[in-house]
Order: sequence, then structure tokens, then C-alpha cells
Amino acid sequence: MDSNVLDSLFDSTSSVSSTTSSSNVKESFQKRLLKRKRKPSQLPILDPDTVSLRSLEEFVGNVRKTNKRLSLPRLSSVSELLSPMRDRVLNIMCTQKSTMITQQQQDIKLRMSKKLSSPTSTTKKFRYSTWLETCDESLRQTMSEHEVERQNVIYELLSEEEKMVENLDLAQRVYRNGMKTLNILSDDELKQIFGPLEDILPLHEDLLYRLKPKYSTCVDAVGNIYLEWLQRIRSSYVSYCSNLINAKELLDQKRQNVRVEDYLKRCIDSGFSRKLDLWDFLDQPRSRLMKYPIVFRRIQKRTKDSHEDKRILLDTINFVEELIDDVSQATSATLCTNVIQRLIYTSDEQKNPIINKQTKLLCQGELKNTRGQKLHVFLFEEILLFTRIATRNDVKCYQLTNHPIPIELLLIEDLEDGCKIPELNTGSFSRTLGGTKQARNVFRCSTIENHSIEGRIPSITLQARDVYDKQQWIQTFKNVKNIVEITKNSILK
Repeated sequence: MDSNVLDSLFDSTSSVSSTTSSSNVKESFQKRLLKRKRKPSQLPILDPDTVSLRSLEEFVGNVRKTNKRLSLPRLSSVSELLSPMRDRVLNIMCTQKSTMITQQQQDIKLRMSKKLSSPTSTTKKFRYSTWLETCDESLRQTMSEHEVERQNVIYELLSEEEKMVENLDLAQRVYRNGMKTLNILSDDELKQIFGPLEDILPLHEDLLYRLKPKYSTCVDAVGNIYLEWLQRIRSSYVSYCSNLINAKELLDQKRQNVRVEDYLKRCIDSGFSRKLDLWDFLDQPRSRLMKYPIVFRRIQKRTKDSHEDKRILLDTINFVEELIDDVSQATSATLCTNVIQRLIYTSDEQKNPIINKQTKLLCQGELKNTRGQKLHVFLFEEILLFTRIATRNDVKCYQLTNHPIPIELLLIEDLEDGCKIPELNTGSFSRTLGGTKQARNVFRCSTIENHSIEGRIPSITLQARDVYDKQQWIQTFKNVKNIVEITKNSILK
């Protein structure tokens, strides 16, 4: 619109209004015309229905910027324009394909882990931490707080029995059968490592079936079930637990085999093992047996005096403690036999006939002599041996370093810290005792006066690891001497 049109508009307006207001009207018209002349491309047009946060942010940030054209490089052919797009499309297709393959692999691994983690037994799994979470509210209201605590302990007992069945089944199915199928170990080696495991698993499965409540979540009594069950497993458990000594030794030896170590490591890394080693599964029956008296006492304490299970649980506790003693004696006898068979004598004077008669190993451990050498000391019921570890044909053996001392002739002398040791020789232990540092945790083993062995009075000074280790050795020596003296006096009478 030009100035003539503006003047005509102004004249038509001035005829209606005064001279003073005409100038204001003219200015307002000029402003409106200037706004209409502005190009629509300078400001972005926003549709209120399609405004997003990103478009609003760009609008606010770029409202004062002018849009500039971007100069494109010249292309010699159409292929130069299409090749980047082709590569991009190919990259997108490859990425989508690899993503789909990765997702399928994850789904397969998830299904396989569910199959491995699912128990083969048809027994119902305990998915709750306490019995109170499983019972109905109506049943809960009919019980006292004392009875609720009792049911919680029984539920804990049943949960542990279910875990026992699952772990033993896993040890037999995955570890034993797996290494047998892959020919990783021979049949004799598997028999020595796993022992009578096939006899232990059915016993625990039968126990779990009998303990399961049939019609409700409440268990009335467990004493009679366990008493009958413990009587049936006595021989099997003694045989299995006594074999653990040989099983642990052979398992540690076979770990040097690359195939065995790789198979065990793969099992540990898998989800079904819960990061537990094979030895943890094999030792579980023995460790579970040791916990039975504690759990039975907890149930017996929360059982009413009028309930028959209170008396039966007391008999069950006495029986399981006898079974534990039988297992300990059998295990100690097996350990004694292994140690005695691997003794290496440096002279005929060390061959004491008492050694072959020992059936119980009371204490063993590592001590240092006056030259700083590490000795492996064995304290049996009737004799004390000083050895050092040696290897013969890849088998761990024990070579005697001093004359054995019979317990009836043993004399223990507790040496104070900082005392002078006259029989010290050169060596690291000598520098520790004779140098700036004081002698600590030292005691002497010798024979009583007027008693010699092969014309000599054996004496050896030993250093324990710490003061607690020293006191344990000395107290064990005193207890053994008291038992020997009591036995000797009873025989004389």
C-alpha cells in the first residue's frame, strides 16, 4: 500500500475525529501496516495442536536467528548421493539383525536356566521364610504364640531337608553323572570321591515325604519320624562321612587336572550351583547331621509338656548324639590309617610299635622348631609324632624328624616369653629368639627324668603361631596325659 492510499484513509478518518487525535490514528495504522508487510518466513508458525517440547525449545532459542540456506556440494553422479544412504540402510539392517539374534540368544539362555534351576523332584518348594506366612488366618487365631514359634522351627527344619534333597540330587546328577558321561574321571575315582551317595539320597527323599503335611500346613509331631529314620541311616551315614577324608584328598589332587578344574569351574559359574563348590555339596550331609541336636532342642523347648513329642524328641536327641560320636570315631580312624600309612621313617629307632595301634587322632597342626623349620605335629591317644611334609610319587607323606614320645613319658614345659633358649642353633628361628625380638609362644616337649628312648632323652622346643594356639596345644597335652593316667590306674586296680 502506497502513501496516497494512506493519505486517503487519513482524510476519511480526520473528518470524523479531531485534529489532535488524527495524528495518533495515523501512527497506529502505520504500525499495523508494517506488521502486515513482515515476511511470514521470518517467524515460525506454530500449530497449538502439534507443539512439542523440542519444537518449543527450538522456537525460543532460534526466534531471533535468521534461517540461512546451506550450500550443497556438487555431485558428479546420482550414485554419490545414494551410496551413503545405501551404507546407512545396510548398517541399520545389520544392527536390527544382530539385536534380534542377541534377543533370541538371551531368551534361549533364560529358558535353559529355568530348566536347570527347576527341581526334578515333584515335592512342593518352600517359598516362604516362616510358617506364619503359609497358614490361614483362621488357623493362626486358634494357636498360641508358643505354638506358632514351634511351627516356625518345624517349617525351618522341613525347608532345610528340602534343600538337602535338591543339593544331593544336583551332586549326583550334574557332577557325578556328568563327569562319568564325559569320561573326565574313572569309575574308581568317582566312587572314592562321591562314596555311597546313591544310598544317602533315597533316605533323605523318604524323610522329606514323611515330614510333609498331607492335609494342612500344620505339623503335629516330628520326633518319632526322625527317631525311626536315624536308626535306618546309621550304617550308611558312618560309611559316607568316614569316606569324606579320602574324598577331599583325591578331589584336591584331581583339581590339578585341566579337564576336572574346567568342569568344576563351569559348574560354579552356572546359576544352578549358587556359586558353591562340589565339596560344599559333598560335605552337607555331615554338617547337617551336626546341626540336628540344636534344631531338635529348639522344637522340644517349644513343645508342651503334655505332648508326646516332647519325650520322643529327647530320645531322638540322645540317639543323634550317639550317631555323631560313631561318625567322629570312624572319621578319626580313617584319618589315623591314612597318616600312619604315609609315615616315612629315617631310622629304625623311630619305629615305635605303639604307632600302628592308634585309632584316634586328637590334635594336629603346624609348629616351628629351633631352626625355624615348619613341622607337622600329630598327637594321638598314646604317642606324639614330629614330622615334616614330603612328597613321594606325587603323594603327600610325613617324614619323621625326631623320636616319637609316648604320652605316658611326655613332659610339657611352658616357657615364658623373652626367656633364653640354650639349645638354639643358627637359623631364622634362632635370630627371632636370640636377636632383638623376644621369644614368644614357645614350649618344650621332652620325657620325664630317668627315662630315655634308645639311650637318649628326646627334647624339642616348639613355637606356636600365637598365644591361643600355644594354650590349645598345652591344654590338649594335659587332657591326654590325664586320660592315660586314669586308664593306667584303672588297669592296675
